[in-house]
Amino acid sequence: MLTVSRVRSSITPGNDAPRGDAVVAAIVGYAGSPLRRWRDGQWTSVPGWGETAVGAIRGVPPRVGGSTAPEGSAPASAATTQRDDAGRRDPPRGTPGPAAGLLSDPGHIVSPEPLSVTQAAEHAALAGCFSRLFSACDAPDALLWPAELVPPSNGPAPLRSSEFEAGLELWWMHLGLAALALPVRAGLVPGERGLEPAAPALKAAADAVRWMGTDRGGMRVRVDGWVEGQPLVCGGGGGGGGGAGTR
Repeated sequence: MLTVSRVRSSITPGNDAPRGDAVVAAIVGYAGSPLRRWRDGQWTSVPGWGETAVGAIRGVPPRVGGSTAPEGSAPASAATTQRDDAGRRDPPRGTPGPAAGLLSDPGHIVSPEPLSVTQAAEHAALAGCFSRLFSACDAPDALLWPAELVPPSNGPAPLRSSEFEAGLELWWMHLGLAALALPVRAGLVPGERGLEPAAPALKAAADAVRWMGTDRGGMRVRVDGWVEGQPLVCGGGGGGGGGAGTR
């Protein structure tokens, strides 16, 4: 018998991937607003685009000389700079920037032990991954798992937590949105729409710096639980070109 105890989903698009008006409006609209989360077997709330941490997504094989390296070759180091076929300069893999002071749990995906931002980036690069900053995201996935796996009775629920997080490729853009969300969290922004009225201006600013990122995105889903009393950890997903993708 399979028992699911924890589910965590992470998604991150490349900065050079197209972004729609509705997507931007939705993201900035919930930034700073409370989101429902199932944690420790009960409902609670977390700040939208809060609880920032660094995590890793399994990446595509590194490019060598304009071509994709064969499987099994050594991955690029965290300091490696790469270029794509169009000659655009990619940022170093796994380098989220000097954000250690704003991270709640650096390494919550990369390693079970707490890591600094630099250690997490190096760990991710050696594992063939790329690291990004992630924050709490408003997505139906976080509510779907409790609806399916939590019994309607008052008995103990085997599902202890259900999380969904999203991240931007450029660390300073990610933390910039987190900073803009602080007045919303403090109740200083009137109305229920939060930052949504600023969405057109923020989208224009983000589009102006698309060239500073790549099209490398990805998604990861991790499920913890038990099978016949034995612990089980399942994970899937990966990243590549063309925005955020799964495999």
